[in-house]
Amino acid sequence: MIKVLSPEGYLQKLVDVQIAANSNFDPNTDPYTLLNITEQMNYDAGKTVNWLDRIIDQASTQTYDASVSGRTDKTNYFISGSYTSQDGILGNDNYERFSARMNLSNQITDRFKISVKTSVTHQDYSGVAAAYQNYGLSPYGSWFEGGADSGELEYWPMEDPYFKHPELNFRIDDLDKRLAFWGLVSSEIKIPFVEGLKLTTNFSISKNINNRNQFTDNYLATTSNGTAYKQTSESHSWTFDNILNYNRMFNGVHSVAATFLVSREYGQSYNVRGDASNFFNQGLGYHDLGLGGTQLTNSAFSEGAQSALMGRVNYAYDGRYAITGTIRRDGFSAFSEDNKYATFYSGAFSWTMSNEAFLKDVSWMDRLKLRLSYGENGNQAVPRYGTLARISSAGEYVFNDGGSTSTGVAVSNMSNNTLAWETTNTSNIGLDFGIFNDKLYGSVDVYKSQSEDLILDRNLPRLTGFSSIRVNIGELENTGVEVALNSRAIQTDDFSWNIGFIFDQSRNKIVSLVGSDNDGDGIEDDNIGSRWFIGKPLGAIYGYAIDGIHQTGDDIPSGYQPGDFRVVDYDGDGEL
Repeated sequence: MIKVLSPEGYLQKLVDVQIAANSNFDPNTDPYTLLNITEQMNYDAGKTVNWLDRIIDQASTQTYDASVSGRTDKTNYFISGSYTSQDGILGNDNYERFSARMNLSNQITDRFKISVKTSVTHQDYSGVAAAYQNYGLSPYGSWFEGGADSGELEYWPMEDPYFKHPELNFRIDDLDKRLAFWGLVSSEIKIPFVEGLKLTTNFSISKNINNRNQFTDNYLATTSNGTAYKQTSESHSWTFDNILNYNRMFNGVHSVAATFLVSREYGQSYNVRGDASNFFNQGLGYHDLGLGGTQLTNSAFSEGAQSALMGRVNYAYDGRYAITGTIRRDGFSAFSEDNKYATFYSGAFSWTMSNEAFLKDVSWMDRLKLRLSYGENGNQAVPRYGTLARISSAGEYVFNDGGSTSTGVAVSNMSNNTLAWETTNTSNIGLDFGIFNDKLYGSVDVYKSQSEDLILDRNLPRLTGFSSIRVNIGELENTGVEVALNSRAIQTDDFSWNIGFIFDQSRNKIVSLVGSDNDGDGIEDDNIGSRWFIGKPLGAIYGYAIDGIHQTGDDIPSGYQPGDFRVVDYDGDGEL
């Protein structure tokens, strides 16, 4: 529970507030005189309210699961269903979910297998919870009208128009239901006449439908005679992967594996919402927005696509040496026209030294493996249409032809026709080991990664008409070390004791931004407005240095008062 002021503490707070606001206020003033009429009435009657305790209670959760499964020589199946009902600790904060799942696979022939997986989930978040933030209400406020012990809830419990009764939300007619479907169809074909060659095809689809309706009657929406809205949003996406795998061992020492991938993804979403207010008949609530005197509709639509080509080859020799190389080309529709595609490379080498002849006779050495790797990865953290200038409505404009109005539009964000993929290059060296029959085993890794062309929102001066623009900017460096040690301290038929130790350290810093040196000191400028500092971590906290809080009776500089932070004066000139 959050600790709230006791009634006595609340009275003292009223006095403290007056002292802080008025240095001439008499601290011996009776706090009763600072209460409003409602508070004084309840004080005289000896009535207090712990608002937090009234709107929070113990809650229960119920979950029921059922499933059935079976298998034959060629067919496997699994079907399950689940129901969950959960009460929140806040009043009227309830949740309900039903889900079902089915998995089915069948070996059609020795070389052809097909599988189907599906799931559907329905969730109900309907209802508006008690206004938790209103636990700061006066303990001398009224729960019911007129300070009565029962009846209608008091609309303004402490005569403060900022704080309504926390349970008035229960009167809002709120519907929030969400339906999600996911399905996957996959097939596996072992190519005849080519040993070790297999084609896997996966097609998955997902669909989400959300319905949100809400009606607030004129008791709560007093100035608009009732408000309502109906909103429907829907999204669906699909992914189509074709994967060709080849695995083969030659002469017992040469292992070759190759993977080729062709992938395509597509996503689409839309949203429709209608709002209404000033109902002349509130009987149907949000079911008939046409009864509202003021109506507003809006809708949105977006779509995006991704594609990928990938090839990877692995080769291993005699359990001692292994090498792998990968090339991948990705495309994303949200990037600018000339930068939708990018190519990434990676490679790795490992040497299992413990399988070498010169270490095979070392009885206490079970495993010793050296790893080296380098890889590139792309970041596509750009929303759909994120590189385009978009237009949004800009209010109503009045014309001189009798006062007719028309909705205006304005550019809401700047375009960037050069925005491209963010790339991260990572190098890693690692060592795996196991000794004394793996009584002690673990790994050590040291890595360094450099992210270039970071996709970030750069702040702009307001005089441009925009607050920021999404750009590729600068370089970020990450370095780190990871150590993992594990011990099988005790291993018997009846008892085992394993000990694990993990240590990791990671540091990041901004290496460069845009290369500007406006002050001519030969050092690249920081971007203070965006809180980007060369040589400092991304997201560094920037502000005044403080060493405490001004206390009553201190020598307090002009413009400050007791309770304000005491800012450090670095150069000792008396100015901050």
